[in-house]
Amino acid sequence: MTALRRSRDELSKKLSSLPTRLRTAFAAACAQRLMPGYIRSASRNLNANPQQAVKILDELWNDIRGGSADGNKLNRDVESCAALLPGDDVSYFEGIEYAENAILSLIFAIESELKGAAERAAQAAGEVHDSLFIFVQGLVGDVESRADMARIDSHPLMQAELRRQAADLADLESAAKNPGSEPPIVARIRRRAEADSEFLFRLP
Repeated sequence: MTALRRSRDELSKKLSSLPTRLRTAFAAACAQRLMPGYIRSASRNLNANPQQAVKILDELWNDIRGGSADGNKLNRDVESCAALLPGDDVSYFEGIEYAENAILSLIFAIESELKGAAERAAQAAGEVHDSLFIFVQGLVGDVESRADMARIDSHPLMQAELRRQAADLADLESAAKNPGSEPPIVARIRRRAEADSEFLFRLP
């Protein structure tokens, strides 16, 4: 199987061809796959509120399926998510990076809907990459050369996530070409992201 290559510029270009709500669906799927990392670390994070984070993500999915969103509410959700990030007053705890990546990904997903910016959706995917980079680096050792970086990029866990993102993009491109197909396709992507979240840091 040919190894996939991560390119934020290429991803942003593909996302820019999609309607705003489908870009947001891509970003929401990224946030969904990271959410378990936030939930797992909640007991060690003084600022954590996993119930609120899950509720905000659920409501974003509902907005995407319904095709409408309240901008004022989305702005409030961004502010609520910012308060869920481990702050400067929180001492380091195991999993802090994964908690930060999860909430930042959710913020970028919301901002993708607010601003209609493909770059925000690509940033949501970047948070998944950052989480996996940290995890895989712990398995293979410090990155000190291009060869080390290539080894991380080609790691099965990183490749599995790139395939998930490629599958999401393919489905969303299909939805964009077939008006009326968006709701069931978005629902399928959400179910897949929920299932995939179990395997983000381990292969099925």
